[in-house]
Amino acid sequence: RLQGDWSSDVCSSDLALQALSKVDYVAISSHGAISVDVNSRLVAIVSVDAELKIGSPIIFSADKIKSYRAFSPGHSEIESIGLPRSSSEIMQKNAYNLASKAAAFKKSGLYFDLDDIKIPIIFAQMEYEDAEKWMLIIEKLLDGSLEPQSSPSNTRHPIDDV
Repeated sequence: RLQGDWSSDVCSSDLALQALSKVDYVAISSHGAISVDVNSRLVAIVSVDAELKIGSPIIFSADKIKSYRAFSPGHSEIESIGLPRSSSEIMQKNAYNLASKAAAFKKSGLYFDLDDIKIPIIFAQMEYEDAEKWMLIIEKLLDGSLEPQSSPSNTRHPIDDV
């Protein structure tokens, strides 16, 4: 990993863990963090922008959640007509495909629609597979069946960030 990615992980994790009085569930990446305090029914989201600037935690009550969804724009497109004629054409198509994947990832994650005039929508950027896990965590938080943890349960596996 890049040093910048590692430092943003550390800082966003600090903010995600300190934003709530108790953290039961947490997911941390170089793009931000999300954490949940089950007993207080609070969610905290910390975002990291493209320049690795870490935003202040946004904390909201589960009672404010109107809806939530995992989203990924889908797979990137590969533009091709016949066989490439030159190595520069291959490089152009590869660059286009990589840019398309990067743009899609920036929109992938967990979206919350809140009953809040100041912040009606909150986005936690993460891999789509992680967003699906968090859908279940939020569902259980809302229906009261999410179990508090004795220490923060990290929903990401270290291998995911390599």
